[in-house]
Amino acid sequence: MKRLFVLGDSITVGYGPFLKEFVNTSTSGVWSYGRKNEGGDGSDMSIYGLNGGNSKDVLRYLTLLASEAPIADSGSSGANAKPDPRSGTVRVLTTGDGGVPMLQPTTTFTFPAPPSKVAGRTVDILLLNCGLHDIKCMSSSDTIAMGAAAAEDTAAAAAAAVAIRAGGRKHDGVTPNISLAEYCSNLRAAINTARESLITPAAVGVVWVKTSPVIDAIHNSKGMPWNRHAAKVGEYNAAADAICAELSVPTIDLHGFLSAKGPSVFRDHVHYTEDVEKETAAFVFEQLKPYMGIADDGGE
Repeated sequence: MKRLFVLGDSITVGYGPFLKEFVNTSTSGVWSYGRKNEGGDGSDMSIYGLNGGNSKDVLRYLTLLASEAPIADSGSSGANAKPDPRSGTVRVLTTGDGGVPMLQPTTTFTFPAPPSKVAGRTVDILLLNCGLHDIKCMSSSDTIAMGAAAAEDTAAAAAAAVAIRAGGRKHDGVTPNISLAEYCSNLRAAINTARESLITPAAVGVVWVKTSPVIDAIHNSKGMPWNRHAAKVGEYNAAADAICAELSVPTIDLHGFLSAKGPSVFRDHVHYTEDVEKETAAFVFEQLKPYMGIADDGGE
């Protein structure tokens, strides 16, 4: 059986179950669907989570999958990133009241089993996406809170959180989480790593999904700990387009598809209503059909 594997952000998490249904019901058992830690936490960008995170997280995950070493999580940019060992006493960074990053009291817990590897060239199509977490623009106060949390300095984290609230949740961040240069480097390396270590020989390989739209007036009015900007989405999508053209990677223009639907389709700062997620899955599946060898009637 051929395998479609999805590695992407929370937008892919939203339409993923509907895409899985299309794959399962329309490919006559020829294709299977899988994704990064299916059944996991969609907000978790660590290697245990469902969310692919930013380009740095994506490259790290693919590198781990391609390696022979046991997968061990030493932290990531995800809000729920957890360090090794597999169990122990740690502080966990979560999002508290008003979206403020907060350290929870020290707790003891057991890590989930390591995610299953997909190494051994068992992926025929890697549906790849990252960008929304690269373009996050943190405010200086939020960056302080995150850093204090990472250092397990509860007092500093609490003080930073108070400062954020006192500032009325205003954001002064203009620098993306991942620079455009680093994004390009990470994306190129991720594509090459997948091709060299994970993709079945002679398979289509990587199919890129463009980053979905951001509407500044909607996103940046929701009290999130970071801003995103449509201009940055455009810059990063254009850079990804150039890399995909250079490396002969097919591209699905999810940005264009969703932009045409206008602003009423958002259910929060950046995610879509369930009806739109279903439509998105249908669109992505239609775009994948030529690469999966599926005729329009669903036959092989």
